[in-house]
Amino acid sequence: MEQDHDSKVQLDGSTVRKIREKQKLTQYYISKVVGVTIDTVSRWENNRYPTVRRENALLLSEALEVPIEEILLKDVSVPLRRSFSSLAAGITAAVLLLSLLLYFILTRAPALDYQLSVERLLPPHVAVATQLPVSVAIKVTGSIDGMVLRENFPKGFKLVEASPIPSSLDNMTGSARWILPVAESLQINYLLQPDPAIKEGETLLFQGELIVKSKGENKGSAVLGETVIPVDVYHWADVNRDLIIDDGEALDASVLSIAMKNVHINWELVEDIWDAGSYRLDLDSHKFVAIRNSEGG
Repeated sequence: MEQDHDSKVQLDGSTVRKIREKQKLTQYYISKVVGVTIDTVSRWENNRYPTVRRENALLLSEALEVPIEEILLKDVSVPLRRSFSSLAAGITAAVLLLSLLLYFILTRAPALDYQLSVERLLPPHVAVATQLPVSVAIKVTGSIDGMVLRENFPKGFKLVEASPIPSSLDNMTGSARWILPVAESLQINYLLQPDPAIKEGETLLFQGELIVKSKGENKGSAVLGETVIPVDVYHWADVNRDLIIDDGEALDASVLSIAMKNVHINWELVEDIWDAGSYRLDLDSHKFVAIRNSEGG
């Protein structure tokens, strides 16, 4: 007897795409949550894979925050063997399409004169009681003419400080853009004031793209690294969430504070909590308060 976790279901690819775009989620985010590649998510949305494992379909529905029935084809009672011919036809078409695409790339597309990496660093969690430090590291080798970085942060958050200063900022929608100088290595740092309406247990999404101009053409690359951050009641420097900022955590926070130069992380609060031995969240002021060990819990 076939085990349930090995059973197959049929996805409605167009519905999956519509829900993802409505939720303003990226294929990268979906692939990270489900545990598959971005190419797999794209094939799901384009109905290139007529059937998927039920386990993956369940994870996909959780990522999209909808019941699994909403992303399945309505007629899912057709035996799997009847889809074999469609699968074979789809594979043949895919191979032909990939061959044509490869031919086009090799014969028409100009070779890139550069290589780049762009990665975002986020703390392990965010709380309404303190500002959130965010850093984006960019490394480029080769010849480029210019770069533009776009960061989309959670709606309701406010960018209060950044280095360099954004060329364009819209705190209403949660969007900032930087026109950057040509350099081999750049670091963009900014501080966000959290939305006071966020709740413990929520998960917030960051998205970004780096546009590089080379040979008169613009190429976009997604910002990799951390894209999601949970909402919690602990200070971002308290990595293990034990209401203590120990020596190692204080050192890491100090290194981050130095690395994010020209952006004023509240290092004094971190130092007070570290020196006191513990801290708590004051519910009236919505601020973290250092507690000395002698004060007790």
